[in-house]
Amino acid sequence: MTKILNKLEKWKYGSQPVPKEEVIAVLKKYFPGNYRLKSGSHIVVNHPSLIGLPDYGAKGEFTVATEGGKKVKPVYLRRLLKVIDYLSEIGAINKEVGSDEK
Repeated sequence: MTKILNKLEKWKYGSQPVPKEEVIAVLKKYFPGNYRLKSGSHIVVNHPSLIGLPDYGAKGEFTVATEGGKKVKPVYLRRLLKVIDYLSEIGAINKEVGSDEK
């Protein structure tokens, strides 16, 4: 199992916030070029396959908030996991290697 997949597995059951850098490493793997750091303490993530879906809107985006700009709470980690799982199920990303197939 790769380091990224190990992180995702820990996030699934974890109850502690994780460093923002760890989240960014996952975003680089699964959402290259599809996330941006906003001033303050938010990371905005988007993906074309999310466009128009409930909770993701016309731009297919969602926000990952950070605590003090340094850590990400488990609730946001699980939301990110849900999106990764969904995109993997529909074939928009390859969860095993974290690359776009399309």
